[in-house]
Amino acid sequence: MLAAERALFAAASAAVLFASAAGVAGFRLNLSPSVVGVVFRIDDAAEIVVGDYVSFCLPTPLASLPVMATATVPVCMQDQRGVPLLKRVAVIDDDGSLFVLGEHPKSLDSRVFGWIERQAIRHRLVRVW
Repeated sequence: MLAAERALFAAASAAVLFASAAGVAGFRLNLSPSVVGVVFRIDDAAEIVVGDYVSFCLPTPLASLPVMATATVPVCMQDQRGVPLLKRVAVIDDDGSLFVLGEHPKSLDSRVFGWIERQAIRHRLVRVW
């Protein structure tokens, strides 16, 4: 193995270990352009309000959405890396349903799949960096 390949392998291994440790410590790494921020802290103690970030899975298969018929994202409505979606809460309806948005214009969010139920929320997240 060449020195450059070893360095790349070491960097990738370190990134995986860091991401795993962050998850165990209550943090979530975000590498998607859909939401501004890279490091989020899980904070499930506070009530979810408009402007908060949330991670969630939907019980809706992507293939059931007309615009996503050819998508390869798992049924739990995770991103391509298998991580629950992370979006900002834009609106909370009187019945508790949430309308969530990403910052990227092509974000997979409520503009595509509609309102989500409160019980679909996995975590409330606070942007750290």
